[in-house]
Amino acid sequence: MAESVDGLVVTISGDVGPLRASLSDASRLSDDFARDLTRAFDDAAVKGRTLEETMKRLVASLSSHALESALSVAMKIVQQRREMRQWLRKYGQ
Repeated sequence: MAESVDGLVVTISGDVGPLRASLSDASRLSDDFARDLTRAFDDAAVKGRTLEETMKRLVASLSSHALESALSVAMKIVQQRREMRQWLRKYGQ
């Protein structure tokens, strides 16, 4: 992308893949949160669950999503370390 300001041209380039992946993850998590919240209030209004039951189910669901996200990050780190070790064995020190 090039932009000209008073005769000066600046070119900016980069890998937007990691940003795109992060935004995709954030979008998925917000969709999960919205779905959980909708289900919780649907349970309270339509199925006659108490507020306490509804909140317990909501907290459990949100906790599950948080744990899933944390484990996903941990697994990515483990995979990157594994790939780095393989690369070092092949080319490294």
